[in-house]
Amino acid sequence: MRAIGLARRYARALLEAAAKKGVMEEVGQEFDLFLAVLDREPKLRFLLLSPEVSRDRKQEILRQIAQGWMSELFLRFLLVLTNARREALVRDIRGEYERLMDRKLGRVRAETVTAVPLEEEVAEALRRRMSAILGSEVALRSRVDPEILGGLVVRVDGKVFDASLRRRLERLRQELLSAQLPVEANLEVRNADQTG
Repeated sequence: MRAIGLARRYARALLEAAAKKGVMEEVGQEFDLFLAVLDREPKLRFLLLSPEVSRDRKQEILRQIAQGWMSELFLRFLLVLTNARREALVRDIRGEYERLMDRKLGRVRAETVTAVPLEEEVAEALRRRMSAILGSEVALRSRVDPEILGGLVVRVDGKVFDASLRRRLERLRQELLSAQLPVEANLEVRNADQTG
């Protein structure tokens, strides 16, 4: 819990600074790009997250990779993070930053899961419909998972709405397993007649 509290404090400070400059979304994109670089470069990730690498060396590395694409605001944030030895919180901070930014913008994040990719116009119609139902702007992220067979699974604010074909088939299977077949019902009637 302490790590999340720290991550939230750093995220809030970064969000407030970004909001003053009118670059909240841009900083979020920089954050995503930075995390993608760490995912793609294991050696860099090791250097930046290792407690054995000095602060000065980490800050030198950050200044080098920042050239040409990272804003001064985001670079300063990363330098403050490394100076405080909190760089291990970077992913948690990103999650908190997104959550706080969404709240500030009155936006809700949703994810759709489909067996095949959604066409753009279908995804946009779904996003608009969800926005109308929720009374908030919806940022929709789509993912493909052939395992659901068909239909749609939607995740919003920790809630899951499962209208997948796989789920329907599972429900049907459960109903069939628990249903009493006519033959079984006739046997019960006969048995009751014989004992009565």
